[in-house]
Amino acid sequence: MPTSSLRPEHRAVLRELFSAPVRSKAELAAATGWARNTIAQRLDELVEAGWVQEEPAERGGLGRPSARFSLRVDQRLVHVAHFGRDQLDASLVTLHGDVIASRRVPVDLSQGPEAAARTAAETLADLRTIVSAAAEDIALCVIGVASPVDQRRRAINPVSEPGWFALDIVDTFGDALGLPVLAENDANLMAMGTAARGGHDDPGEAVIFVKIAQGIGAGTVIDGRLRRGMRGLAGELGHVPAPRAAGIPCTCGNEGCLATIASLGPIVEGLRDAGVEIPEHERFWELAAAADPAVVSAIRQAGRDIGQALVGVATAIAPERIVLGGRLATVGQHLTAGVREALFARVLPDMTVGLSVNSCPDHDLAAARGAAMLAQDWVLADE
Repeated sequence: MPTSSLRPEHRAVLRELFSAPVRSKAELAAATGWARNTIAQRLDELVEAGWVQEEPAERGGLGRPSARFSLRVDQRLVHVAHFGRDQLDASLVTLHGDVIASRRVPVDLSQGPEAAARTAAETLADLRTIVSAAAEDIALCVIGVASPVDQRRRAINPVSEPGWFALDIVDTFGDALGLPVLAENDANLMAMGTAARGGHDDPGEAVIFVKIAQGIGAGTVIDGRLRRGMRGLAGELGHVPAPRAAGIPCTCGNEGCLATIASLGPIVEGLRDAGVEIPEHERFWELAAAADPAVVSAIRQAGRDIGQALVGVATAIAPERIVLGGRLATVGQHLTAGVREALFARVLPDMTVGLSVNSCPDHDLAAARGAAMLAQDWVLADE
């Protein structure tokens, strides 16, 4: 039974099994309000379709032990296709967010979305081979992109690559993959995955995830829910005005945007202008790893700029955690230190007591976990 064929009554049973991993027929009947015979019929259908399994009977006590059922989360996998500027991070994850296989392959987005969709399909075939998964084992695909995504149309809003403007991801990628497709901004996926695995028990906390790469984007989770904003445009932090960027033109048509000084490209260009020999970006990472003073200073200044841009956001929603992602955030603590310096100097003192600012060393894993959460919500929804 493919995911799209699940009926509302099937999804109701699956929701109960997600909330409690193992349930008896009596427990499921009590939770749903259905008769035992109805529950038995739904369970038989889900067992036959491969969504549910009967657990081995527990011996002990008098009488015949009650049959107990659980989800086969490892039998319904999610293909996560996370597109960066020049690479695709693809993985297969369970609906509980456990990554069971992953691959990173080069991709050229300038070739257009159809070529990217073919690459995603080819990579999915490779991943299926690695884990010996059949086509019917893949429930759906989640596409992560470094652009705002309109969740009502499931289309990318303007990006710099030609052919991607107002793209209908569902149709383009769905045709290539032969699967239901969901699409989401990658910083939003990372925010969801970080909030879910942050080691915090308070479901009402607010988490801001900031991804710094060729652009600067943010995802915000409040009370356990992702906040996408109008047309999916929430979190375009790179287009917040920055004092140091005054007069510098931005691709958005304005001047003085944060991304023109604090994203990866401008940082490298600024160092080159200052006389640091960086013929290619890999040399920048080598110098950063070696704690070159000029590079460390530039990264820390970018952190200060980002921290200043976050002052208004943090003051408005009072988050418990701000998490920095992207490779720049994982080279030492220079970026994080700069963000803390600027942010803590301006937000209310009471706010700094409970606010943590840290880097995320596994932002790709966080994106995969977030994609699994998005897929889980879709699978369990009534419609």
